Amino acid sequence: MKLFRIDGSLIIDNPEIDNLKELVEYCVREGISLDLANMQGANLQYANLQFADMQGANMQGANMWYANMRYANMRYANMQGANMRDTDLRHANLRDANLRRVILRGADMRDANLRRVILRDTDLRHADF
Repeated sequence: MKLFRIDGSLIIDNPEIDNLKELVEYCVREGISLDLANMQGANLQYANLQFADMQGANMQGANMWYANMRYANMRYANMQGANMRDTDLRHANLRDANLRRVILRGADMRDANLRRVILRDTDLRHADF
């Protein structure tokens, strides 16, 4: 039996899940909220997080390179120092998120909600707005 804990209340028992990336994708597919989840330093490279509910999540230093985060709700999320290079963030809700020192080079951010986003020292080269 494999038990995974993402935050103080969510425990998943699924023998087909081997790592945090698979757990996060499983939660997104099943409509399980990842609000306030701790994914600090997680490897979510190429993850399908479309429509994910990750409001207030801690994703500091996470690797989300080439992730599909279209329509994801990441309001108040802390992604400081994350690698989000070439990430698809179309229509994502990033309102009030901390994107300080995030690599967003080549990211697609068309129609994303960027109100009150912290973008200090963020790499936005070749990002599409």
